[in-house]
Amino acid sequence: MVVIPLVMAGLTLLVSDRVNHYLNLVAGLAFGLLGALPVMEILEGTFDGHIVMALTAAALGLLIGGLSVVELRQRTARVAER
Repeated sequence: MVVIPLVMAGLTLLVSDRVNHYLNLVAGLAFGLLGALPVMEILEGTFDGHIVMALTAAALGLLIGGLSVVELRQRTARVAER
């Protein structure tokens, strides 16, 4: 789980904006879905500190994916205006 944000940060520096937004979208959604796996433990009745951290990571991953979608839509709208 630690490697994904580091790879995303490295790709931000190495690739163009449009490719970066698509990569952030895919990686953010993957990171969010992987982080949401502890929900099964909550349903079983256990709730520990690591579950809170994993759910926070999932929320941040989904936020990154959502922000990438917003930026891609804004870029498309700007291109359509021209």
